Amino acid sequence: MALLLLGASVLCGYDLGASPGEVFVNFRLPRLLGAVSAGVISFLSGIILQTLFLNPIVDSAVLGIASSASLGAVLVGFAFFGASVLSVPIGAMIGVSGATLLLLRTSHRVRSSSSLLLVGVALGTFTSAGTVLALTFLNPEQSGSLLQWILGDCSRVTTSQGLALLTVSLAAFFWCLFHATALDQMMFGEQHAATFGLDVRSLRLQGIAVACIATGLLVAWVGVIAFVGVLIPHFTRRFVGQRHQPVLIAGVLASAACVVLADAVSLVSGSYRSELPLGALLAVMGAPLFAWVLLRSGRG
Repeated sequence: MALLLLGASVLCGYDLGASPGEVFVNFRLPRLLGAVSAGVISFLSGIILQTLFLNPIVDSAVLGIASSASLGAVLVGFAFFGASVLSVPIGAMIGVSGATLLLLRTSHRVRSSSSLLLVGVALGTFTSAGTVLALTFLNPEQSGSLLQWILGDCSRVTTSQGLALLTVSLAAFFWCLFHATALDQMMFGEQHAATFGLDVRSLRLQGIAVACIATGLLVAWVGVIAFVGVLIPHFTRRFVGQRHQPVLIAGVLASAACVVLADAVSLVSGSYRSELPLGALLAVMGAPLFAWVLLRSGRG
């Protein structure tokens, strides 16, 4: 919580030469809402997918959900109709809808979570390659704007978008809390959960749908936020245990604080030259830390 307040204070200290009320409504509030929602959605998507797939390194990026949204936004919002307030989010939602339908349809056909995971990895590889290929057909100005958006940018979030993202974050959070016991049972395996009367397939369908929809909206308005969905669940489980209820509460606060603080660093860097991409900054900060944690736990 202290980090969250620190990040908020840095954001609120940015001077745009406007009245305090205009700065708060048009800049501080939407950016803060976008950063908080980005952290919460990334964390919740990560913990849902990690539990359902019984894999601690799974998140929306690994399963191709985020990259599918990016590809949809590139094709619809940039290549075909031109970037606009509506075309980019619509394209992102089309992409994530395709990924969701594929994963849901595959989950009907296969019983093994590992097989479904492989399908997601293949989807992510395909859509990432498609996004790179699409970039080669755009002019430099479009490519630069697209790359900045893909790598994460809270500065473009409007107040209405921030409130919508916050609403989605709360809905996903309460879904997780409502199914916390079921998610606890899933950690011991699908067969173990089924012996307690849990409808594993229904839970998996709901969880994938929640993660995909929330990620699609996040990518549409903020971009791809890297590593939060992997790093924060791992850390919170180490500190508060394996039960989902305390993990969810601690993880939501930690993920929000992490992204707000990273966005504050990105904002400060903009006063010197240009803002660092939020998603790339989080990856640079998180990847070495996560590797250190894994090596340390392996020694133990």
